[in-house]
Amino acid sequence: MMNLNQTSNSQWTLRQAGGFLILLGAALISMAFPASIHAAMIAYDNFDTAVIDNDTLSSRSISRGSWTDTYQSSTQIFGVTDRAEALSESANNLVDTSTSGVDQYGILKTTDTSSLFAVERPGSNFSATWVFDISEAAGNLSLGIDFAAMGDWSDYDGAFSFTASLDGGPSIDVFTSSYQSGNYTYYMEKADTSPIDSKITIADPLTINGVLIDNDFQRLYADISEFAGEDTLTLTFTTMAISEPPPRMFAFDNIEVYASVPVPGTVWLLGAGFLGLVGIRRRFKS
Repeated sequence: MMNLNQTSNSQWTLRQAGGFLILLGAALISMAFPASIHAAMIAYDNFDTAVIDNDTLSSRSISRGSWTDTYQSSTQIFGVTDRAEALSESANNLVDTSTSGVDQYGILKTTDTSSLFAVERPGSNFSATWVFDISEAAGNLSLGIDFAAMGDWSDYDGAFSFTASLDGGPSIDVFTSSYQSGNYTYYMEKADTSPIDSKITIADPLTINGVLIDNDFQRLYADISEFAGEDTLTLTFTTMAISEPPPRMFAFDNIEVYASVPVPGTVWLLGAGFLGLVGIRRRFKS
């Protein structure tokens, strides 16, 4: 006669076998599922993370002619900076100091503490280039950038342009500037408490892809429908020579590349495996 211990061991062996079959079945089911697709940010440059520490950014290069640095003077700017540096360089047109006194020009408010790319009175054909790794992309490639500007741009139609190239291929127009005819009122940071001396009306504000851009950063997106599985995206920003007076400032931040990304089938496998383990536990308790 089989003793109680033998019965228990036999039942446990059956449970183990049953659990194994559950795991095997779950694995087979999961392998039948194709990889799923979801949208994600796959590359970026926020100007705060160093290029060497950004795995998605292969390089960032800036060409500013004879200029030796971001600041050629307090009103000649082209490159990466932040509010603290702008204040130290007396870049009064770029910085909004209305909370400390009367100021009717400026983009960078007290809340704009991160690094960004600023432009004022650049020379002819100044440019900046980024090379992003987009090898994870499966489709639906797009680009998002935060923009801000101030000034009369009627003499500088097409002053700024962003183009993209996939694996060194032809240039694709992504963002292009123009201007909107008519007056526009810009409000400084202090406008909520002192509206009279914290606003200025200027003719012909800047537009990007037809969207009016003012001194509050706003995010614009552009699809890159030409994407066909390439591994690199080269983004190029170019500008024409811009003079003053009157002051004209432009800035952008948080370049982000988005795409559909496949979720590997192994994710389904892990999920199914977990369900299999749950099944074993329930069988053991019973």
